Amino acid sequence: MSLYALIGHDRPDSLDLRMSVRAEHLARVRRLADEGRIAIAGPFPAVDADAPTPAGFTGSLIVAEFASLEEASAWFAADPYVTSGVFETHEVRRFQRPRAEQAETDARGNIQLSGTGALADFLAGQVKERLKVKRVRADTFGYLQRSYPGMQSPVDVSEARECGREAVRLAMTEDNGSVAIKRIANGKDYAVELFRTEIDGIGSALNCSLQRFPGTCRGCYFNILPVHR
Repeated sequence: MSLYALIGHDRPDSLDLRMSVRAEHLARVRRLADEGRIAIAGPFPAVDADAPTPAGFTGSLIVAEFASLEEASAWFAADPYVTSGVFETHEVRRFQRPRAEQAETDARGNIQLSGTGALADFLAGQVKERLKVKRVRADTFGYLQRSYPGMQSPVDVSEARECGREAVRLAMTEDNGSVAIKRIANGKDYAVELFRTEIDGIGSALNCSLQRFPGTCRGCYFNILPVHR
């Protein structure tokens, strides 16, 4: 599977048409997200604003995994935004992640699998500015690309909740550590198991395992803090 960028450019004054088929479009994208194939997806606002405006959108971008350019093109051609005429033009291009030697590394020299932290820095800045909080600590959100507002993956939501619950349970009996998620089956038999690991393992042995065997462990962890009992 390789990443492909699916880019659509809206026709002028197509906002009403876009909204009329939006649910069908989102349903197709959610299916890709549930399969773990979405890297990022979303629309291009027509104006520089945080919330939708009457000006609508100028297009959309989906970066997702497909077996080939032909498969990606066929999938995009069947999208409601294409078939209904929301998009005036659309294209599919091969998308490449940064090479490993260009990737950010952690203090131990391992490839930083969770991203650059730019989103966490941005959110921390917003909290400081708007709530007038002097000190805000933030970290990168793993798998946020599959859980953006309005497009949450039910699988990720469920796993994150269970991971948090397991961390709380372990905090009653353990003094420290982290909870990680390990994939034990794929496809229609997809399943995971939660396990406790030492905090040091997250940045060293486990991180190396993630690089050597991609896809076996999930990059979402909850640190366990002792609870006074």
